[in-house]
Amino acid sequence: KRYIKLSQKSIMDYPVDTDICVLNIRGGEFKRHKNWILKKDYWEKAMKNFSEKREIKKFLVVTDDYEYCKKLFPNLEIISNDIEKCYATIYNCSNIIVSNSSFAYFPCKTGRQKKVIAPKFWARHYQENKWSSPCNIYEGWEWQDKNGIISTYEECLPLAQNTNTYYES
Repeated sequence: KRYIKLSQKSIMDYPVDTDICVLNIRGGEFKRHKNWILKKDYWEKAMKNFSEKREIKKFLVVTDDYEYCKKLFPNLEIISNDIEKCYATIYNCSNIIVSNSSFAYFPCKTGRQKKVIAPKFWARHYQENKWSSPCNIYEGWEWQDKNGIISTYEECLPLAQNTNTYYES
């Protein structure tokens, strides 16, 4: 937070109501890697988790790939092709479902306090058992497995530590 600050204009120009959840969907070249791209079911299960646990009913998409997201969620508002607006929207939101991409990390960590659902095992979401990057496990975030089951940071930490030990050996 000391090093990354948004201008007051960015913060004021892109407000996000607390009853909205942002989906930060990564498309682009991720679509070429079937093990990296998060399928529609990940997003739907996470939306269901936010709806049931936090009574969130409104969703909007922030993405690098407008056309891909329009096919996934034709009825949702989509913010794309404006890095300032995308960053500020994530920075200002209170609820977010993130992809296994690093784009959302800094606005999540430096912006408003958030409820975050992220893919368990990060880029190995569908293969499970080992984190693709054990450094990508963040305190305070929730982690959703391929079945839609949510785990806490504390529950995931031993798995990430075991992965790190495996990589070191």
